[in-house]
Amino acid sequence: MLQNYNDPEKWLAVKNSKVWDLEDETKKVQKSLELSFDNLPNSMAKQCFAYCSIFKKDKVMEREELVRLWMALGLVQADEEKDKEVEDVGNDIFQILVCNSLFQDVERDEYGHITRCSIHDLVHDLSLSLSKHENLCLVDATNDDIACIPQVKHLAFYQEENEDDEFTAKNRGGANGNDVGVLEGLQPPQDVKKLTIINFSGDNFPDWVMKMAIHIEGKWTPLDKLVEIRLSGCSSCLSLPTLEHLPHLRELELLGMDNLTCLRSCDVTGSTKPLSPSLRSLRLDRMERLEK
Repeated sequence: MLQNYNDPEKWLAVKNSKVWDLEDETKKVQKSLELSFDNLPNSMAKQCFAYCSIFKKDKVMEREELVRLWMALGLVQADEEKDKEVEDVGNDIFQILVCNSLFQDVERDEYGHITRCSIHDLVHDLSLSLSKHENLCLVDATNDDIACIPQVKHLAFYQEENEDDEFTAKNRGGANGNDVGVLEGLQPPQDVKKLTIINFSGDNFPDWVMKMAIHIEGKWTPLDKLVEIRLSGCSSCLSLPTLEHLPHLRELELLGMDNLTCLRSCDVTGSTKPLSPSLRSLRLDRMERLEK
């Protein structure tokens, strides 16, 4: 757990911890995992680990997909001092979590590179306790299940059947064909500043996303406090939301939107509109059909 540290005092503090004196083996494991978390090298690694509470216990996680999720949610940033891109930093954090025994059942490819891992019961319980109800995993959920979860920032849906499905397909939540209805019921607060939608499987976003406005007391109120929008893995979507009325929008990331051909959004008449004039940063990746 301390291979990232050269400080002898740090090693002695762990060696002399009262954790190792506990007689109850379960408590000893729990406390040692907490110690392992506390000794992670930075807050980014801690945030990335806490985010993993969104997955089911013993869920097999693909390294590349997990790192992309961290990136899409802004949990990892590039390290300019070490000249490392954001994806490299994400991969480093993944390796750190493996080395600290917070990820288990590691699988490697023929070159020895880690490709997937899982998170066991006690480790998952730790991540859940750290997430402070900001991350939630629902199994076989309906729209009614999300009515009383105002604190949630990250939400994942799973369906109990097809347990052998791969990580990406399961994380989409689209296997039950209910993506549009669920997302429709997840209207954010009016003052939301960051919005991230990952692996939405519908052809079209629901009304509040397309309008970037929420329906309050019979009228549409714009989400005009938005500063960042990230849409990742929404591979079936055909058009972008309307963004021109968002005066504070600075960053827009579009990743893995395979069916999108145009960067202009469409209104109800089919007319195209430009992106927000306040935009300062636009990141595009894996946009196979993009033409203009």
